[in-house]
This record gives sequence, structure tokens and C-alpha cells, in this order.
Amino acid sequence: MSSDDEEVFSEDSLEDSSGSDIFSEAESSDLEELFDSDSGDEHFQGFGFNMPDNIQWTRGWYEKDTSLFQLQSGPTRNMQDSATAADYFDLFIDRQTIDDIVMFTNQNAVAKGARNWKPVLREEMKAFIAMLIISNHIVVVPRDERFFLSASRTKIFHVPGVRNILSSRDRFFELKKYIYFCDPEHVLTEEEKKVALYKVRHFYNTVVQKFKAVFNCGRQISVDEAMIPFKGKLTIKSPHAR
Repeated sequence: MSSDDEEVFSEDSLEDSSGSDIFSEAESSDLEELFDSDSGDEHFQGFGFNMPDNIQWTRGWYEKDTSLFQLQSGPTRNMQDSATAADYFDLFIDRQTIDDIVMFTNQNAVAKGARNWKPVLREEMKAFIAMLIISNHIVVVPRDERFFLSASRTKIFHVPGVRNILSSRDRFFELKKYIYFCDPEHVLTEEEKKVALYKVRHFYNTVVQKFKAVFNCGRQISVDEAMIPFKGKLTIKSPHAR
């Protein structure tokens, strides 16, 4: 760029331009009409845009419950000092819930024609769920097959409480393939077909109710946000998925 093309500002010009913006007469007239009108807010008719036909604005009163918070917060069950982790687990996923999963899993395996299927029992299902918890939160490997290697850090299958119940590694993957949380023979209605979480809704609602029954939240609750925002499309976030 040549020196002739450069725009040179003096200190005087900078001082003059910093105090106010410079508009043409036409621009000044438009701005005055837009911002300095004395017509009054009472004549404002709103911004013009077309509302969908299925949306109707109505007036109504919202009554807020201002009663004092009197619920005793904290756990609602008194557990003994000798209670184990399994005892606390049973508070949220009880025997009946496990039995439902066992029944639905066996029905699903038969319906899908599993070869040489051995019906799963309650204790075997609990051992399988224990392995899922361990493999998802304690020991993490790229592929599930690596959990059964002989390395000391990955041989989850050799844990006595699991090894004595699950018959083999193949049985673990067999249960993972056919585990089911609802009646596989149920014929879905048109409304149920729109619910993405239908297959786990019964289990989800049961666990949520258990959480509500076992622990009372306090008056002030802080819900943490995700550290990494998700802006993609997710089917289960739609209203029909609930």
C-alpha cells in the first residue's frame, strides 16, 4: 500500500470524531423518527409476524406454593453398621426388579431363538450386573474381551464372587446379548412406538421411585452442568421420548 492510499489521522481529528458519530441528514432524520418519536408506548401494536395456527395466547394466573419447606432431609432408612455394599444396592434395585429382568431376559432369549439357552437365575444376573458396574467404572479397556485376559489388572472374571457364579466368558457375552428390561412379547401401541426409551422405561421409573423413597433432598439443591456441551441431535431428548 502506497503512502497516498493511507488515511492519515491527526490528533485533532481523533478528538473531534470521538465525541459523537457523524451521520448524514437523511440518516439523522431516520434515527430521530425511530428513537425520538413522541407517539407513546400505548400505541405500540407489537412486531408484525405470523403465528402458527395451532398456537393461541391466553391469560392466566400462576399460583406459586410459598409454604415453608418442612421435609426432613436425608436418608429414610436406618441401615446397620454391618450393612454391606450389596445391602445398599438392594435399596435401589431390589429383588423384584432383578426378578423382572431375569424373566424378561429369558423370554427375549427364547423369542430370538438363542441356541442351547440356559435360563438365567437371580444370582447369576446380579453377578452379571456387578461385572457391568466394575467394567464401566473401575477397570476400563478398549474391548470387553480384554477383561478376561490373564493380566492382573484386567482379569475381572477371576474375582471369586463372580467366578463362582458365571460359568464362563461366553456366558457373560451371552447375557449381555439377550438382557432385556421389558416384556418382549408385548405388542406396542402407536403411542409407545414414538417413545425411544420404551424398552427401559419400566426399569427407569422403578429406580427413580426408589431414589425418592430412600432419600429426601434438602431445601437447596445444586444441579451441576456438563463440562463439555453437547449440541448434537439426540432422539431421547425429544418430548416423545419421555
